[in-house]
Amino acid sequence: ELPVWRRNDRDRARARAQLFRRERELDVTAVELRTSLTRLRLQVESAATRVELFEDNGLESATENLARTSRAFELGELSLLAVSQTRQRLLRVVEEELEARGDYYAVATRLEAVLGQAL
Repeated sequence: ELPVWRRNDRDRARARAQLFRRERELDVTAVELRTSLTRLRLQVESAATRVELFEDNGLESATENLARTSRAFELGELSLLAVSQTRQRLLRVVEEELEARGDYYAVATRLEAVLGQAL
């Protein structure tokens, strides 16, 4: 004979187990979200730093170097090959800067999508 107050023990235990499992799943999801946000934030900061480095040094330095090389060519101090190689280096710097900007915008867009708002 079962007492009246114990009729739902099995269902209650099952409900508690399901609740516990769902709470753990939420905990895992929260950790994954925090990890993802942290990773994206670090990637955005890294890409922004790369862009700043190109803005501060890379492009300006390469452009000045091309101007100096071109002047030296005009004075007969350097060959056309040296000017061509300097132009190729400038184009590589421009390409790398564009790549850095593209990386920044791609990561920033992913972060905005996760956050649901603009940065």
